[in-house]
Amino acid sequence: MTAHEGAVTTVTFTPDGERLISAGRDRTLRIWNARTGAEIATLAGHTGTVSAVALSRDGHWIASGGSDAPVRLWEAGRAAATTVFSGDSPVKAVACSPDGVRLASAGPDGTIVLREAPTGAVTRTLRGHSGAVHALRYLPDGRLVSAGRDGTVRIWPAEDEDETPPRILRGHAAAVHAVAVSAKGDLLASGSFDKTVKVWDANTGRLKWTLPGHDDAVEAVAFSLDGTMLASGGRDKLIRLWDLRTRKPLRTIRGHEGQVLAVAFTSDSRGVISSGWDRTVAIWDVATGKPLAEMKGHLGPVHALAVSPEGNRLATASADQTVRLWNLTGGAALLTLTGHQNQVTCVTFSPDGRRLVTGSLDRTIRVWDSVKP
Repeated sequence: MTAHEGAVTTVTFTPDGERLISAGRDRTLRIWNARTGAEIATLAGHTGTVSAVALSRDGHWIASGGSDAPVRLWEAGRAAATTVFSGDSPVKAVACSPDGVRLASAGPDGTIVLREAPTGAVTRTLRGHSGAVHALRYLPDGRLVSAGRDGTVRIWPAEDEDETPPRILRGHAAAVHAVAVSAKGDLLASGSFDKTVKVWDANTGRLKWTLPGHDDAVEAVAFSLDGTMLASGGRDKLIRLWDLRTRKPLRTIRGHEGQVLAVAFTSDSRGVISSGWDRTVAIWDVATGKPLAEMKGHLGPVHALAVSPEGNRLATASADQTVRLWNLTGGAALLTLTGHQNQVTCVTFSPDGRRLVTGSLDRTIRVWDSVKP
């Protein structure tokens, strides 16, 4: 157990003896598996040395205090993955159905696997893409959208209509790496290695607009919650904002030192969030393009991010094999989730915000329970 970056000031066991909690001068608490020594999670938030830790009698709550004065209360069980689903292929994309009862995952073998969320039981396997599937999103009505290396976007019927073939949207001239669904579910956006963003009618599959402007492959797309804007990020290190009412560019944001891998809007649509190859996560002012906050901590490229349904938390997934949870209000780190044994490529919240689902190149999907404070 050597993960602390400074002296360890205190350690204590949970009442059941299954976990060990340590704290130190690096301003963190760390939760360990007492049997194996594996780190389960890092609890960040203190701004000074953490010198005291106490647990409730039932082991559910952790209280911590230190040189920064405030006593902080943590939920002891919220940092562990309650379920791990293993597969035969690295996981490149995950999505949670609107009703929260199904999980979809996909990877380089081109298949999409549907599972029951509570048990992980496979209910259906979707085949059709001729190459890797890079992105998955559910529509509000339960249809599943996929995008892949074969240059297509596919809309799969809801699971109770499993005999209906998918609608195939063609138009991109290269691999499609990103797909987004508008809040109303009427529009889809896709980003491609052909350097364009395309917007589609989700009901008919008709191409509505093509938005050029990136100088390299487009890696990420996202709609604002109010449906008036679209953000895209690419290998050209740029974030581009589009006004969907006029189909004209609003702004180009420069700031990342490497390719932009993920984008999302804040819940009020006033900020756009990005992450990238440079290991940083940033929030930008939509009106001015200026940075509002920068969240550092990941030790590798940040592949994916997700905003919680209530809009106050951000989850990020990284090549450093960790998932981090942040407070969007001030940018403070809340949790670091460990357990994956390879790059974490995708992350999503459950519809109620109480679970995180992550996928990794280690061929597992992990469901993290009770992450809501």
